[in-house]
Amino acid sequence: CRIFAAEGTTVTKYLWQNRLLKAHNLITEGRIKQVGQIALQCGFSDFSHFSRAFKKEFNASPKQLLSSHST
Repeated sequence: CRIFAAEGTTVTKYLWQNRLLKAHNLITEGRIKQVGQIALQCGFSDFSHFSRAFKKEFNASPKQLLSSHST
């Protein structure tokens, strides 16, 4: 915990950021085409919570990002 505190974060925040970054990468790489599948693969069971956290982190919802990368 001290190492994370020295970096200005917590273990929980670090894990959340990594899970959200993985979701972002799955979308931008075009690997998965459904928000629900992305959420589950990244360890989220509540899709609306995932979408809110994703939008807060990346200023776009997963659905918006999926749409922009599918065209």
